[in-house]
Parts: sequence; C-alpha cells; structure tokens
Amino acid sequence: MSDDTAATIDAEVRRIVEDAYARATQTLTDNIKQLHKLAEALLEYEMLTGDEIKDLLAGKKIVRDEPEEPGDTLPKSSVPTAGEKPAAGGDLPSEA
Repeated sequence: MSDDTAATIDAEVRRIVEDAYARATQTLTDNIKQLHKLAEALLEYEMLTGDEIKDLLAGKKIVRDEPEEPGDTLPKSSVPTAGEKPAAGGDLPSEA
C-alpha cells in the first residue's frame, strides 16, 4: 500500500470517527434530561427492565412490588449467568 493510499484511508477513518463522536455528543446533549432520569433511577434501583426504562422515559413512575423474602431483588436479570446453576440442595453438581 502506498503512503498516499494509507493517508487517504487514515483521513477517512478519522472523519468517520469524528462524525460519530459529534453525533453521539449531540444525541446526549439533546436528551440530557432523559439521561439524568435514567441515571437517577439506576442509582436507586441498580437494575431496570426494558419496560421500566420505557415507562421512565415516557414520564411514568417505576412501581415495584416489595420482595417476598429479604435478599430477593426485583426484577430478575434477563442476562444469563455463567456456569452451572446450583442443584436442588444448593450445591453445584460434582464432576463424575
């Protein structure tokens, strides 16, 4: 690859990155109130469902039921955890 071609590629990559950065900055600036609402809710609840985020951004309050047992957190994460789930007794199955 020639130096001219490398310079042209570098200039185009720089333009793409700078345009994307400007667009992201403008999007955050245009939606700063919603960003702050979301940040405050995350500080309070630590985890939000997609429906809770939609409601929050639509101006609705987040309403959650109280956990049935201490230590229960609502809502459950929709993200799977790594590894095996504990067996009925609470222990991981032993390898045979």
